[in-house]
Amino acid sequence: MNCVRCALLPVTARGLSLALKLKGALPQINFTVYAKEGTGAEVRPYRDMKNLVAEIFGVYDALVFVGACGIAVRMVAPLVAGKLIDPAVVVVDELGRNAVSLLGGHMGGGNDLTRKIAAAIGANAVITTATDINQKTAVDEVARELALIPWPKENIKRFNKRTAAGEEISFRVDERLKEAGYYCAELDRRGFMTKITADAAAGSLAAGGELVAVITNNKPQGADFSRDIIFLAPRKLVAGVGCRRGVTKAEVLAALCGACQKIGRSTKTLRRIASATLKEHEEGLLAAAAELNLPTLFFDADELNRAAEEYHLAESAFVKKTTGAGNVAEAAAICAGGGKFALAKTKFTKVTVALLWEK
Repeated sequence: MNCVRCALLPVTARGLSLALKLKGALPQINFTVYAKEGTGAEVRPYRDMKNLVAEIFGVYDALVFVGACGIAVRMVAPLVAGKLIDPAVVVVDELGRNAVSLLGGHMGGGNDLTRKIAAAIGANAVITTATDINQKTAVDEVARELALIPWPKENIKRFNKRTAAGEEISFRVDERLKEAGYYCAELDRRGFMTKITADAAAGSLAAGGELVAVITNNKPQGADFSRDIIFLAPRKLVAGVGCRRGVTKAEVLAALCGACQKIGRSTKTLRRIASATLKEHEEGLLAAAAELNLPTLFFDADELNRAAEEYHLAESAFVKKTTGAGNVAEAAAICAGGGKFALAKTKFTKVTVALLWEK
């Protein structure tokens, strides 16, 4: 999972100039610039940074402060909840000399974002996680890249400590997963030892003390888990869809396939489709959902507008005039249980799709 939606928070006028430069240098990331100084479509004004950060901490994939680390620490400290749910926090000094991964380096994608920012503006990437400085791949970094949820959380630290010291992780993939082949291919590409298993919950998987990560939907319950095993549960995608009247099944299917391909996945990863109540009788949309054997949820304009406001989503005046909601695809996916963006709203022929990973 990449950082798709990021808030840029410059502290000074000079920092604002750098923030706008950074936004232009990384067009593949959906940056929203917030600032007290400056006006125009590129900047969202705010009154108090502390209140703003508290409002947006849980709705963006990453917060990028342009200023001092101390300011960023004071802003986010009361909001930090845990490594599995915190957004990435990156700090760039106002001269663009250093980019510092401050929080959410692995699961939040902060380290990867820091490297991208540093490369874009010619800064020094400051990354301090033990696995990274020892040029090892952390188990929670793999989990983020493949959209997996590690469990039990306590084993992440144990795995990473041993990985940083030079031990290797062996992966097992539950053969019952629809995307078992995808996981095997991605792990092989990263150089990991990988096997398909029919007994994903077996404690004997870690016999001999090797580090074993098991990708499965079936977390075992009530067992005394070895410290040498960690389970990785696949996230599912929620697709938010906006479409023109009279859209065909083929057009909706093509859009959904195209959206999934943009993040390297297939429609097998989809859990549900969501749209506006105005589209609940759209035959092409319903037929596409039936073809994929997916439930479809519909939300009224008030629900979509509340989601757009809470998540600071960009809105279209034209869409709002015609549907009553300024944002359909992203807002509907949020309402249907999506949490972290996999793909911001993307336009296809007669169809707009947004993909969010389930919470």
